[in-house]
Amino acid sequence: MLILSIIVPIYNVEQYIEECLSSLIEKTAFGQYDVILVDDCGNDDSISKVNAYIDMYPNIFKMIHHDKNRGLSAARNTGIEYSKARYVTFVDSDDWLKEGSIGLCLKTLNKEPVDLLFFDHNKFWPGRVEPKVFNSGNNAAQKLSDSNEITKLITQVNVHACTKVFRRELFDNHLFPENLVFEDVAFIPSVINKCSTAYYLPHVLYQYRQRENSLSSEAITDTAKLYVAHEELYCHYTKSKNSAYIFISIRDLLIYLPRALISKNNNEKALEYMEKSTLWLDKHYPDWKSNKFFSRSTDWKRRVLKWLFYGLKYRSGRVIFLYLTNYDRIKEKLKN
Repeated sequence: MLILSIIVPIYNVEQYIEECLSSLIEKTAFGQYDVILVDDCGNDDSISKVNAYIDMYPNIFKMIHHDKNRGLSAARNTGIEYSKARYVTFVDSDDWLKEGSIGLCLKTLNKEPVDLLFFDHNKFWPGRVEPKVFNSGNNAAQKLSDSNEITKLITQVNVHACTKVFRRELFDNHLFPENLVFEDVAFIPSVINKCSTAYYLPHVLYQYRQRENSLSSEAITDTAKLYVAHEELYCHYTKSKNSAYIFISIRDLLIYLPRALISKNNNEKALEYMEKSTLWLDKHYPDWKSNKFFSRSTDWKRRVLKWLFYGLKYRSGRVIFLYLTNYDRIKEKLKN
């Protein structure tokens, strides 16, 4: 029985595609999963390398061709529409899975047939690995089935599509928005919001390559596109009124974006966009400063930030907020 489809968009990844596809071959799980490869019309030698894997494992690897380049979201949507499995997951073609990951996911889904399965990942830079763990304080499997727990999960789990397995029906009439750079930010919270059950698998399975010239490494400071993604997220908010979406916009626009700008030594830009983001939040979510995921949080740091929100209309308030949310990074830079 086909339980899982792994969807892999292919676009100009000839240097990495073989490592990716090799990690998706688990002979002990053959017959339970397939890999849907979506050719998004790149101009390198990726497809000829992919064809070699299709020739070796025709029962596992399936290819679908776009007639022109349509982007990551469209490629994922094509894979979803083609899938006949009960569950789908996504692997970017320059990343890879840890050995045994597919079998572990299948075993878990057979035991716990939930709407959402999620797991941990490593971020890989040349010469450096950073584990990203969902719950480092309590590294145990967890099943969530309460609506309040699912809402809270939206604020806790990363928004990457690739670190999750989704029940296929969650995408019925609900596909990735196309022509967006931050498609996961704009879309994944709304998919999690449709879940009734979720299961955390406490294993680092996904290996996420960080490339200097990749779209994701440059995108965070492409502020115009980031605001477009949050406009899309706001559209989902107007339908569900889920306050977790507000939390995500606060976190991305006031913490993650300034942090990315600081890493590029754009401190003044960071302060400028904090002011712009404050105005954006005021316009879209007038009561954002009282968001419950800050004001009622058991995390004292979040509660402190909640009070600092009120000073963001002043430059001095923005400087203090920027310093406190980036203390470790600023201290490290001063050392150097």
